[in-house]
Amino acid sequence: MSDVRSQIDEMAQRLFREKVNRAVLEAAAAGRWPEELWEAAVDTGLTSSMVPEDKGGVGLGWWDVYFVIRATGRYCAPVPLAETIVASSLLARVKIPVPKGVLSIQPGDPADRLKLSRVGGNWRLSGFACGIPWGRAADYVVLNARHDKKHYRIMAPTTGIQVTPGRNIAGEPRDRLKFDAVQVEAAPIIRKSSIDCSRTLGALARAAQMSGVFEAILQETVRYVNERKQFGRPLARFQVVQQNLAVMAEEVAAARVATEAAFIATDRGDSTIAVAAAKVRTYAAVSLVTSIAHQLLGAMGFTREHHLHQ
Repeated sequence: MSDVRSQIDEMAQRLFREKVNRAVLEAAAAGRWPEELWEAAVDTGLTSSMVPEDKGGVGLGWWDVYFVIRATGRYCAPVPLAETIVASSLLARVKIPVPKGVLSIQPGDPADRLKLSRVGGNWRLSGFACGIPWGRAADYVVLNARHDKKHYRIMAPTTGIQVTPGRNIAGEPRDRLKFDAVQVEAAPIIRKSSIDCSRTLGALARAAQMSGVFEAILQETVRYVNERKQFGRPLARFQVVQQNLAVMAEEVAAARVATEAAFIATDRGDSTIAVAAAKVRTYAAVSLVTSIAHQLLGAMGFTREHHLHQ
């Protein structure tokens, strides 16, 4: 890791370690926007990390922002920072100016129905998009739609649109947005390989967040088995516990390496296969990492109050 990336990693982890606590997480779960946390991310330049320098951003690459996105997962940061970073990159790729504010992306739900039309020299968007991460909090959403048999990338404002709140299994906002002839910015997607780019980059970001979560789970589990005593000695002294920890550490490392390789490949412009491999590897690790953690913690992590549940 270079000195610059080491500094980025340290800064991101320090920010979320200081700003994300139980009160913030509980407030976010209750539907309150964590303004202080978001403003801290804005002030440190994290929200504009993928915006080119000549456009007022930081101009980092994917391998650089990997450490930022991983930290959002490690500390369960309840803000769409990863989505804002991905959205910024998607807009920059088609030369649409990146706006200030909270951005989100379209995962590409099969139920999406969007119609882009040209009216009086302006682009208008109608229809709906489902499962938008943090749609209720976003100022703009980056979407894809077709017009005249061509694919377009769209930046749609959310002011005045209809938002139907929803949540995923983790309780995070996944909202349905309805547009009614909303004026938008649109640019054609020239390269065929870029049509599904939003889905690929979204998967890349999720893999990094999962990698961060795995590291937090491993750290919490190691701490617990060293502190918890049974039969007069720490759990970590038992061979079966050590074996399970070794398996967990192996899965965490494999997921991290696959994800890091995907971010490096994305910087080189050839990410599809590497991102797919990272997603496969991180999802393969989910069942082992979580089941071992729950077993070693005596299933306490199933309780909502426990840190592992977050």
